[in-house]
Amino acid sequence: MKANRNAKRDAVNHKTRVAARKVPRPHGRAVPVARCRRVVDGCIRDCQRTLRRYSIQRRSYGYCRWGDEFDIARETLLQQYVTELTRFTYCWASLECAIEAINPPAAPRKGKINRACYYIQRHSPDDKGVLHYWDVLHDFRQLLSSAGEDKVLQRFRAPSFVSARSLGLYVIYAIRNQLAHGALYVPLPDEDNRPQSHYLPLTELATRIALMSIQHLLAGAHVSYTHTWEALSDDGDELEHEFHQFLASLHINRPENDGQLRLL
Repeated sequence: MKANRNAKRDAVNHKTRVAARKVPRPHGRAVPVARCRRVVDGCIRDCQRTLRRYSIQRRSYGYCRWGDEFDIARETLLQQYVTELTRFTYCWASLECAIEAINPPAAPRKGKINRACYYIQRHSPDDKGVLHYWDVLHDFRQLLSSAGEDKVLQRFRAPSFVSARSLGLYVIYAIRNQLAHGALYVPLPDEDNRPQSHYLPLTELATRIALMSIQHLLAGAHVSYTHTWEALSDDGDELEHEFHQFLASLHINRPENDGQLRLL
């Protein structure tokens, strides 16, 4: 009996060695072709069964209570975050279009944004700044500190060709680079599983700074423009304003005045 078992085993080993010669492995060993196919087919079937089981479980029940709450809060937060990023992307594209239309001259450093910052410093009037620009920039800096964005905060130490009115543009350029290069942080819910994060208002303020930077560029490009515009006052009366006055307050939200043009 023992001899028969040994003979069968030797026969099987011989067949295995013959099949293994057809599939040499990098490390000098050999694996039978049939065995490789069985392993691969089995792995594919296991993955398919796992995916089907997971999709059924997702429709029927979830994890524990805290896991479900975190999952729901994360989906809600991501939807809000993607919405803010989409707004920022469109506003940044508008900003680049404005820079290309104005075509600023060369700056001490190369780059489209550096030329725009230098142009704002040289041409944007000091007495015709955009309303509430400093408040937005201050809140933006506070949120950067709360979110731990130290690399972006370092851009507040701007070079000399960046003025105070173009500082916001110089800083949010780092946010744009993070988004374009896939290095942007994806926020998670807070410790109480609430869909809250510093990155929601942070991205919203970055969008506002991009729009305000367009206003600064337009103010510099039309520094000698003296045309008057008709706008609504707080009481709903039509008043005439100079172009720079109108441009500086174009973004202010007054819901009681339906005729006002709003950027946000």
